[in-house]
Amino acid sequence: IAAVPAPSSAQEPERVTPETPLSPPEGAAPGPRYDLSTNVSGDWFGARTWLAEQGVTVRGGYAMEFMANPIGGRQQGESYVHNVSLEANFDLDRLLGVPKTTFRIGGSQRTGNSLSA
Repeated sequence: IAAVPAPSSAQEPERVTPETPLSPPEGAAPGPRYDLSTNVSGDWFGARTWLAEQGVTVRGGYAMEFMANPIGGRQQGESYVHNVSLEANFDLDRLLGVPKTTFRIGGSQRTGNSLSA
């Protein structure tokens, strides 16, 4: 058994975002955090950046699938399913001074049927 001291905040590694096709080239300055090239809804006239600086981040998503069996099998048909999600993260260290604590709340609305139904 060994005791290892927890690293201080000055020793914590910087968070690295995985590179995506929209990432700036290596060595280039990153663009605005919530610009329209990386976020569908943009920066909300600066409100999204201000909220992030205070410790609040909001994310949403939408996914859909259309499936069909136009020929073959016992029955032909089609189906559509979708999922709408909304999530908010609150950095309680920035908001309330509670170190290394985050409160997350999220919701999801799903609808549709499987193709086999």
